[in-house]
Amino acid sequence: MYYIEWFGSITGIIGAVWLSLNIPTSRWAYPVFLLSSLGLMLWAFLLNYQGILWQQSVFTVINLVGIYRWVYHPVRVGDKEYE
Repeated sequence: MYYIEWFGSITGIIGAVWLSLNIPTSRWAYPVFLLSSLGLMLWAFLLNYQGILWQQSVFTVINLVGIYRWVYHPVRVGDKEYE
């Protein structure tokens, strides 16, 4: 369980830094956030941490919306993607 916790934490940090850089590839931070949320959900489930489990469940939905909006259907202005 130690590795699951650290996997979730490190991928969350990577996703946050990547998104905060606001570079052309920043939209790919959402799949990294999704991995973080899923890892932390598993960790919370195994340890019966209900608060963290609920939080990560909501974050998982938010990350799926982010993936849909920013990866699969990015906003376009004219002929260019808006990043």
